[in-house]
Amino acid sequence: MAEFPALPLWTDAYLGDTTHLTTIEHGAYLLLLMTAWRSPTTSLPDDDKLLSRYARCTPGQWKRLRPVIASFFTVQNGLWRQSRLTDEAAAVRQIREKRAKAGVASALKRKGRHATPVEQSRDFVPTNDEQT
Repeated sequence: MAEFPALPLWTDAYLGDTTHLTTIEHGAYLLLLMTAWRSPTTSLPDDDKLLSRYARCTPGQWKRLRPVIASFFTVQNGLWRQSRLTDEAAAVRQIREKRAKAGVASALKRKGRHATPVEQSRDFVPTNDEQT
């Protein structure tokens, strides 16, 4: 399962950037975006055999599609990266961390552990063993 199962897709920006694509190019591009989203590094290996499989096309089709699709990616150090996708992953990761911290704080508050040490010591009622 992917680290983030839902891919935020800003349809207005996507359509604005891809109006020149054919239906097949849209399909290949979206499949590559989704595959990259599922990878831990939000990137794809610069391997035409794998990329054609990810895009669900034949090697011949991929050879024709690659120049168009590659224009949306930065191909560097053997990896394909899409900057918007990388930014979205960072934003989702930040939101998730913030929500996790809020969840811990909420749980502690419900359990009465949110008080400061001074407040906790005032509420302390010693048991019979501790009174002696």
